[in-house]
Amino acid sequence: GLAEGRIDALMGMTYSEKRLARIDFSTPLTHDAYVAFGISGKELNIEDFLGKRICTIENDAINEAFIIPYNLGQHTEFFPTYSECFQSVAAGKNDYAIAPYLTGRKLIAGFKFERMAASGPVLNNSIYCIGVKKGNEQLLGALNQAILELSASGELKELKEKWLVDYVGKLSLQAFLKKNI
Repeated sequence: GLAEGRIDALMGMTYSEKRLARIDFSTPLTHDAYVAFGISGKELNIEDFLGKRICTIENDAINEAFIIPYNLGQHTEFFPTYSECFQSVAAGKNDYAIAPYLTGRKLIAGFKFERMAASGPVLNNSIYCIGVKKGNEQLLGALNQAILELSASGELKELKEKWLVDYVGKLSLQAFLKKNI
């Protein structure tokens, strides 16, 4: 819808080179690491995904950054939403869900999937921006100016802490990364 002009902007869009051909991106708002979420709690290596049933969402940047390069497409189920993906892991239909860390933590808390947990390693680091239709310089300029002002005032940091860290629980992304890198 964004590339076709049906919508003006899309919040929290993952920056990727492939998308840059059709979409312009704002100054980054935040970042997050993609990791695997599963029942086992076992610490994973890349090789541990071979032969496993994994899932993620359709048309996500993790597909071009991880699924395709590691030739995992034949063992990957794609869902319209992360909620459906995580429910399939909780039900035993898939072994691992690949998702951004903060999104996964929020879903685990919201659905009370107490047996699910993030298992390293970091599969991809993503930068989240606001996406706008390619060539919409006026909107992109206004968004970048607002992001600059929010950042300078400290309000952007407060919003990220409220909605991205505190919202999903006490283990921050930084703590997870220290533990798993």
